[in-house]
Amino acid sequence: MRNFDTSKAKAQGVDASIAYLGHQVPESIRQNLEWWEFEAVMARDPSPGPGVLIVEGRIVSVNGGSRAARWAAGPFAGSVELAVEVRVVGDDGLVLAAFESAHSNSGGFFGGSTEGHLETLVSWIGAEVAETIAEGSYPFSYEAGKPWNSAAYEPRESNADFEPSGRTVAPSRTIEARLKELDALYREGLIKDQERKAQRAKILNEL
Repeated sequence: MRNFDTSKAKAQGVDASIAYLGHQVPESIRQNLEWWEFEAVMARDPSPGPGVLIVEGRIVSVNGGSRAARWAAGPFAGSVELAVEVRVVGDDGLVLAAFESAHSNSGGFFGGSTEGHLETLVSWIGAEVAETIAEGSYPFSYEAGKPWNSAAYEPRESNADFEPSGRTVAPSRTIEARLKELDALYREGLIKDQERKAQRAKILNEL
C-alpha cells in the first residue's frame, strides 16, 4: 500500500489542507486488512510480485459541510462527506479492480467538528475497502485486466489552495439510503414536512 494522491481532490467547506487524508485513508485500510489477517504494509514504491497485492488510490472529494447547519437543522443538514477512488493490482501486474468508496456523516454535540466527522468517515471507508479486498467481491470495473500504470495514482500533494467544487460526488446508494432515513424520521414525527422537503431537495441536488 502507498499514500493516496490528494493533488486533484475537490475540496469544499474545509479550512486547512487535506493532504493528511492521503496517509490516513490507506493507513485505515491497512489496519483493517490486518484484522482480516492480511500482512499489509505501507510502501513508497510498491511493485507486483508473487502473493503481493498493491492497493493505491486518490482522494476524490471532501465536503466539510456546515457545523451550524448540522446543529440547527438536524440530521443530514451540513453533512461532512468523503469520497475516495481505490485501485487494486494483482501479483501479475494487472488491475483487479478500480472502485469508489464514499460516505457522509452528520450530527454530534453542537453539530460535531468537521475533523471528527472526517475521522469517522476514514474509519468507515477503511473498513469497507478492506472487506471488499478480503472477500474479493470487487464491483465491475472497466480497468480490470489492464496492465498497471504505476504513475496513475502516484502520490502527489498540491500546495495550492483548494477551490470549492460546487458539489460533492456520492454514490446513488448513499443518496437512496439518506432519502429513506429522512422519510423514516418524518414518519416517526421527528422532523416536520417542511424540513423533510428542504433536506430532500438538498440531497437530490447532489445527483
